[in-house]
Amino acid sequence: MPGMALARARNVKTTNDFMDIAMLGLNVDIIIDVTGVPVVREKLREYLQATANGHTIIMHEMIAVLMMSLSQNKLVTTKHNQVDYA
Repeated sequence: MPGMALARARNVKTTNDFMDIAMLGLNVDIIIDVTGVPVVREKLREYLQATANGHTIIMHEMIAVLMMSLSQNKLVTTKHNQVDYA
């Protein structure tokens, strides 16, 4: 995974378990969910609610795609090849 390798090379914490990030609590401002898996988003929401974390927000994949598209001045797609806007 090129993104993980790049992050590690730049000393950015990486994990294969999304809950590791959620458990950092108020130290996390935004979790960008690009999994495309509805159960992941639901588990994140449930955990944030159960821990009374009203600080951390979950960014939807399509917002991330929009931001990447704007930064590259072209429409990018995800690994899910789903684009709901044009």
